[in-house]
Amino acid sequence: MNFPIYVPVPRDRLQAVLAALEAEPATTSDEPAPVPSPEDDYADWEPGQYVYLRKVWPEARPISVKISATDWAEGGLTAEESVEFARRLKAHGCDLVTVSTGQTVPHQQPAYGRLYQTPFSDRIRHEAGIATMTVGAIASYGDVNSILAAGRADLCALARGHLYDPYWTRHAAWEQGWDVTWPDQYVSVKGFTPRLL
Repeated sequence: MNFPIYVPVPRDRLQAVLAALEAEPATTSDEPAPVPSPEDDYADWEPGQYVYLRKVWPEARPISVKISATDWAEGGLTAEESVEFARRLKAHGCDLVTVSTGQTVPHQQPAYGRLYQTPFSDRIRHEAGIATMTVGAIASYGDVNSILAAGRADLCALARGHLYDPYWTRHAAWEQGWDVTWPDQYVSVKGFTPRLL
């Protein structure tokens, strides 16, 4: 049975979500919760609309929640609120927080750059005491290795890097001297040595 989990995190009313996490849900349902919009009044939402994850998900399996750690907009979600939200998630059985930022309001003013979301992951990991996965402008295995070695995140996820090179992980392993098992249909390329320009 599938358990769709919807935990809306409205950027301007985080306290309503935190209060709902503290309340006992009435039931779980296969029906999705309503998708909130910025115009909604969250004060009238019933706690039963929130699914307390650990009650429906097997204890042996981890739960990860992706959050936007800041809206990059005045009056929006702040890094401090995200740390508090991560603490509450941990208290309710969340094992890992995937830390992203922005893409929540049209008037955002993000500070894009290399590893630009990693500082948010670092802060949540250390201040909330929960494992994190970071994303955002991670381009090289050097980036990944330095983030992990410095304890700024427990996992790294790449998006554009894998879009540019679907074999990014395999190439990074090869460049670092790791022999990765090939799927049967690709074994013939194992001995191929690329010419690097």
